[in-house]
Parts: sequence; C-alpha cells; structure tokens
Amino acid sequence: MRVPALRWALCWLGVCGAILSSLVLTRGPTDTAPAQPVAVGRSVPAAAPTTTAPQEAASDVSVPASFVPAPLGCRLVTYTPPAATAPQQGQLCEPGNPTGVAMILIHGGGGTGGTRTDTDLWAVEYRRRGITTFAIDYRLVDPAVDDGVWPVPEQHVKAAAQFLRTQADELGLTSIQLHGFSAGARLAAVALTTPDDPAFAGPDRWDDISDAVDGAVLFYGYYNDFVYEPDAYWGDTPVPVEAQPELMAAGANAPALLVHGDVDFLVPAAESIGLAAALRVASHDQTLWIVGGQPDHGFDGYGTGVLSEAGAELVEPILDWVRGIAG
Repeated sequence: MRVPALRWALCWLGVCGAILSSLVLTRGPTDTAPAQPVAVGRSVPAAAPTTTAPQEAASDVSVPASFVPAPLGCRLVTYTPPAATAPQQGQLCEPGNPTGVAMILIHGGGGTGGTRTDTDLWAVEYRRRGITTFAIDYRLVDPAVDDGVWPVPEQHVKAAAQFLRTQADELGLTSIQLHGFSAGARLAAVALTTPDDPAFAGPDRWDDISDAVDGAVLFYGYYNDFVYEPDAYWGDTPVPVEAQPELMAAGANAPALLVHGDVDFLVPAAESIGLAAALRVASHDQTLWIVGGQPDHGFDGYGTGVLSEAGAELVEPILDWVRGIAG
C-alpha cells in the first residue's frame, strides 16, 4: 500500500509540533487558526446524513421520510459533458444576495463513499453570505471491481469548474473557488496545482474550456501519493506526478487556504504542513491554519447536523479569506 508512512509516523511522534513552531506559512499576518476551541467529540458519522441543510428546506406537503427537498434557490444539474463515462450531478444554489463568488463543494469519504449532501452545513453558511454554491458528486472507487479509475475523479472536479465557467454570465460570477474536505481536499488540490493540464484531457472533462480556479479552501486533506484504495485507484500505473499536489505545487495558479486539526486521528496535520511548505517554496500564495485541541478528523462538524464549536468559529475568517481573494 502506497502510504507516506514516515511523514504520518513522525506526526504522531510529536514532530509536527516542532515543525509548526519553526514554519511561517502565511499569506497574511495570521499563522494559526483564528480560534482554538475544545474538541467536542467524534464528528465523522458512520453514514451520510439524510437531513436537509438547516433553515433552508421548504416543503408543506406530505412526503416520504427519506425524501430530502432541495433548499430554496437550488436545482440539480448534470455538469459533466455528454460523452462522460457516467453523468455526474451537482446541486447548484443561488443566494438571495449574490456577490459574484461561486464555491464548488467537494465531499470527502476516502474516495469510496460520501455524497454532496455531506457539505450542506458549509453550503448554508456560504449562501447566507451571498456566495453561490455548487455541491458535486464525483466518481467514487469500488475496490471490489475497479482497477484504475485515475484520473476520472479529478476530471470531474475540473469539469465542475468548467461548467460554472459556461454559466458565469447567467449567474453573474466573477470568481470560481473550491472547498474540499479530506479526499475532496485532495481532489481540489490537484485541480489547483494542474490548471488546464493536458494530462487530464478525456471524455469526463469539457474540451476548450479552462478549468483553472481562483482559489481553494482545503480541509484536512492528504496531498502526496496516498489514497485509501491504491490498487483500485491507480491500477497497474505508477502514481502520476500530476496526482501529487505537493510535487506539483509550482503549477498552482491561485491562493490556497489549508485548515487542519492539530492531532487529527486519521490524516495527520503533516499533510497540510507539507503542501503549505511546498507552495511557499514555489512562491505561491498560501495560508495554513492549524486548529488546536482537535483530535477528530472532520473536527468542524463535517457531515453532521450542525457545525461544531470549532467549525462555527472558522466561518467568518474563512469567508473573509474567500472574499479577499475574490477581490
């Protein structure tokens, strides 16, 4: 199994603390998270939630308990090209007070699970502040049958950015950004560091439309050659360099905000530290926030019914960052 074992082991041995104390990895004056709330318990559910994003569901008719109505101002769209190997959908939501910024939300789940609804809580926070949201599903890996899905999941994230670009005039968009969580953060980082790279050409990506984005918020991701089902993901192909954001950092064309819990039990903070360092060495705009006292992966309340205390305290600083790079 292709695992960055040394990096992860060192983090658990406490070396991450030393690394943090010696690095200055900021876009501005802030080098730590704006808040360090106490951890509130495990926040990664065993299954995807089935509830609607709070305060935005609207239905006055009797429906089955499993039915989840779309929030007001939202519609389900197919964003992949007609020739795609399998059509992928996303929930596109327009806020009542649009600012011209769009955020593509990319769920986690280890590349084998998860759904766009896992990002509902953040989608609500963005829309409350005038940001259009596009929560996408993408090709997941089935280790029982797959033998090399690369680069289809990455193409899907790029196709989502291309789709929004084709809708920019209609939606009044001036900035297209990414917010990825865990496995979704890896996909977002690949997109950030490989804008318009011909290595990703194929039927699951649109032709002759730029897939470059204007920024990426990356929550507790992994950014080297690690994936949870390497044989199913890569097949017999050596891990391509284009799949490793830390190695491709020089290609980044937009700012990145990396956020990680300090003692993440699943993906060590060393992953975000490493990518932030690589971006800085390449003279690219990056900001790293390590949130203290957070042993949980998904410490912000990702995939649950409510943001954790730590997640809630990050909302405004993240929105400030998003608005700042949008101009």
